[in-house]
Amino acid sequence: EVVADDANGTACAMTRRRRTIYSRYVVWCGGEFGHPNTPSGEGFEGESQKAWKHYAHLGRTHEEWRALAERAASNPVAVPNSNNSGSNLTSHAIVIGAYEAGVDTACALLRRGVGHVTLVDAEDYVAGWPLSLLGDMKQQSGKLEQGRVDPSEALSPMSSSRLHLAARSSRVTLVASTKCTGVSMRADGTFEASIVSSTNGSAAATASKLVASIPIIFCTGFDSSRCQIINELFKWSKGGSPIVTQDCDESTISPGFFLSGAMLRHWIPKGTSTSNGEVSGCERIDRECSTDATVDEEKSSKEGAGEERDQLIEIIFCFIYKYRSRFPIVAGEIISRMVYEIHTETTHDHGIVIDGVGMKRLDKVEKMLALYQERGMLTNKLTCALSCSAVRI
Repeated sequence: EVVADDANGTACAMTRRRRTIYSRYVVWCGGEFGHPNTPSGEGFEGESQKAWKHYAHLGRTHEEWRALAERAASNPVAVPNSNNSGSNLTSHAIVIGAYEAGVDTACALLRRGVGHVTLVDAEDYVAGWPLSLLGDMKQQSGKLEQGRVDPSEALSPMSSSRLHLAARSSRVTLVASTKCTGVSMRADGTFEASIVSSTNGSAAATASKLVASIPIIFCTGFDSSRCQIINELFKWSKGGSPIVTQDCDESTISPGFFLSGAMLRHWIPKGTSTSNGEVSGCERIDRECSTDATVDEEKSSKEGAGEERDQLIEIIFCFIYKYRSRFPIVAGEIISRMVYEIHTETTHDHGIVIDGVGMKRLDKVEKMLALYQERGMLTNKLTCALSCSAVRI
């Protein structure tokens, strides 16, 4: 229920059974699922709250999803045909967010019999979207994809394949460069989403409305900064991510408090030179991982918090194959510190000396890290996380 630093700088965790556990080291693996990034503002509050759901609250069983599809089937609405030749009366769902969760939700609804799904996303383009759904964005998609090197910013192959299959059925519409500004429940029991679109970098915005058979579904991810348990133990970026040290994912303000999991983020300067002569942020890194540039830790933390962020590349560890590659770094750091606490002494002639047992334990740490590195499950160079081939499983 509570994780905090006591007066002596020792981490303490209070459980629901009112038991207090003290430790010099805590690794937070609490995840984000309990803290959905829900819409806010006048268009989503009050009575409007009945007109939307975050996908984390849609249901966890087949029966709940089946009931959602049946509710849509009993409440058909007019959906424009893909060729703009009139409209069909069918069950219709509107999903805000067309990345992994949005695509998975859309395909799940189609699989359960929903007649049509409209995906709405603020991005101009996400790598993996079918060109057939992009309309006027087709010509720009290739150019946009060239600058995206992080697999965390592209659809996974499975999600992309499912969306391509749905596109061929003409039962899905993708509305890019568009934000949802409000939702409401209509008198006839259907649901309405107000959207504003701006395409091709145009400053002019076009407002319109979409109608759905079921509440508008928001697949807008999670916001770890809403977790009150750890809120004061980290500095936070403007994007709502905990700021941690680059060498071992430790809080910059709570020594001994480490982060592990999908909320992990790091930032490196744009133009970081790689071992291959490539430059991160403008060309794909496909051969060897680059050597991280020497970065001023304090400066990097300030930039991650919002200062000069346009000069940084955000490295996202949201996929399990990415964030698990930092597990051995956290474990190795904690074990090494414990060795130095227990197996060192300060002598007059030689300064700090590690005893034989301590040296053996440090050697085991090095062997452990080498094994993970050999198996492709260690990311100790942050620029490796930008490469699709950086972690081989």
